[in-house]
Amino acid sequence: DSVWGSALKQAVRRVYPGFNESYYGYTSFSQLLKDIEKHLPERIDNYYEPFIGGGALLFHLQPRKAVINDTNAELVNLYRVIKENPEGLIEDLKT
Repeated sequence: DSVWGSALKQAVRRVYPGFNESYYGYTSFSQLLKDIEKHLPERIDNYYEPFIGGGALLFHLQPRKAVINDTNAELVNLYRVIKENPEGLIEDLKT
């Protein structure tokens, strides 16, 4: 099965326009993920995230394949570096 990440949060906001995580006792979207996960397929083969942001759902689900994007090119580049050269990033951050 496939999951579109940003669509999950947007769907909640469409059904409940005034939705606010903290109103329902969640301090962050990450905490809300545990409840969202109950409604997702058991196996996620493909994950699509048009607006990655902090990537909470991506890192929580850890799908086999993920395609991410964002309007912030620097953020997309950061995720690319993390994927392709994590050791180099760690070394750069140490200096």
